[in-house]
Amino acid sequence: TNFLDAIGFRYYLPALMLREIFHKGAWLSYTLTLEEGDLQAYRLKQWSLLNRAQRRCVKRFLKYMVAWSEEMDRGSRRKWRKALRSYWSSVE
Repeated sequence: TNFLDAIGFRYYLPALMLREIFHKGAWLSYTLTLEEGDLQAYRLKQWSLLNRAQRRCVKRFLKYMVAWSEEMDRGSRRKWRKALRSYWSSVE
């Protein structure tokens, strides 16, 4: 996902979210985290084609992963929370 353009990101994101739910990983949290620095503009460009409904879906997905990760290790829980707080918590 790190090398996808906005079109590819929008296309593959639903499948990647399902993969995370069924395989209980935390690697997608990195791709959904907006951090200061070199990748910030790139991430925003990747997410630029997501419409309002898709952004809200990502937010709900992250909330689910945060809630589910309460049963996981602290590292995974921290990654999901960071992703949600970094950008998606402000999505309406």
